Amino acid sequence: MVGRGNSIVIVGGGASGVVLAAHLLKSPNPDLRVALIERRPHFGQGMAYSTLLSAHVLNVNASGMSAYADDPTNFARWVLDSGLAQPDQGPFYAPRSLYA
Repeated sequence: MVGRGNSIVIVGGGASGVVLAAHLLKSPNPDLRVALIERRPHFGQGMAYSTLLSAHVLNVNASGMSAYADDPTNFARWVLDSGLAQPDQGPFYAPRSLYA
């Protein structure tokens, strides 16, 4: 049963809201409920990452864009595993839409 204090509502499903929800859901509390409210049809985009132009790249290369402090290479690994960059090509500045 979910008791008082076990529910969190996050208003805004942009990158910050999604990352916050992901961190909260890693909580050891199995009764924690997280609701993410967003007016757009998709989560994660927000203003910063909703562009579809591949020329709009991140300000930081992929190796510095992990959303998890305990897994600092998370995004860079995903970029390499997805074949979007090669390990020997140097810093990769991903299109903003990939980070969403």
